[in-house]
Amino acid sequence: MFNDFLYRINKIISENYRKATYGLTLGIVKNRKIIYKNSFGSIDKLNFTYTNDTIYDLASLTKPIIITTLIGKLLENGKISMEDNLKTIGFIKNSNIDDITIKSLITHSTGFVPTYPLYLTGRNKKSYLKTIDMLYNGEIYKKEIYSDLNFILLGFIIEYLYNDTLDNIALNEIIRPLNLKNISYKPEYNDLIAPTEKTKRGILRGKVHDENSYYLGGVAGHAGLFSDINDLIIFVDKFIHGEILKTKTVDIFTTLQNGYLHGVFGCGWMIKTPKYETPSEAYGYSNFMGDYLPYGSFGHTGFTGTSIVVNKSNNMFSILLTNRVYPTKKNRDILHFRRILNNTIFMDF
Repeated sequence: MFNDFLYRINKIISENYRKATYGLTLGIVKNRKIIYKNSFGSIDKLNFTYTNDTIYDLASLTKPIIITTLIGKLLENGKISMEDNLKTIGFIKNSNIDDITIKSLITHSTGFVPTYPLYLTGRNKKSYLKTIDMLYNGEIYKKEIYSDLNFILLGFIIEYLYNDTLDNIALNEIIRPLNLKNISYKPEYNDLIAPTEKTKRGILRGKVHDENSYYLGGVAGHAGLFSDINDLIIFVDKFIHGEILKTKTVDIFTTLQNGYLHGVFGCGWMIKTPKYETPSEAYGYSNFMGDYLPYGSFGHTGFTGTSIVVNKSNNMFSILLTNRVYPTKKNRDILHFRRILNNTIFMDF
């Protein structure tokens, strides 16, 4: 049966990945053992071959890996509660966003628009915060809208509470304690980094694809993290087994919080849920998990074609890394590819 499983994974990838991306790396773990780790593809023009050591721009996987984890640590250390608002914690006052809570940010229930080119009005934290404040005219806990702005704000809040930069905090609180080698913000340029889009900035390689993150120096709450498959396997395995945050915290964060909004978010993670008659605006983002995972499974995606999927019920997870935005972000075939790949991975487990 296991050999048949490996054959089917290799077959579904080989027959389909070229429509979605030049190459990829996939890791699958069951009961804390790696049962599959393999890479496919190359970019002949750049003499680049994908391997299990390839480093990818993780895009929005930055949100659950760094920001959600750090919020969990602040919660466990008594620095915040989830219903604290931005005024309560001393982050900001006399603004439109005073009453926004940590929970509304991390569950995408603030009502913020999905994204906005903040770098057009200034290229530092102060200007970003001013523009976010001007953009806000919502009311918390009324809608679930997946928004980068929520996690940009959470990144700023974390920096305020730790009195340090987000990349340093991530290094000291997550990366070094787990002895991770190839996960970081602002990686040093090397031949292992997969290129992303051809833009006015050139072919992006080791420079974050997301522009709001790029103009903050490559360090932000919603995007900016790079990693290979090896470090991510360690992180996800230790996260789901309560070795980074307490098990109770993990359970809260990976349990649906927005059911009352007909949504799909826990705290920083998307949760697989039955489809509602009137689903939230964010509901469709969870479709990447496919059809066979049980309700309660969780995961997240990244714009560059990355994803994490965890089946809590049987101690199994998969991590897919791609740079599907090379040479252009117009290719959307990754949406179909991820669904059929996850169906193949999880149908028999």
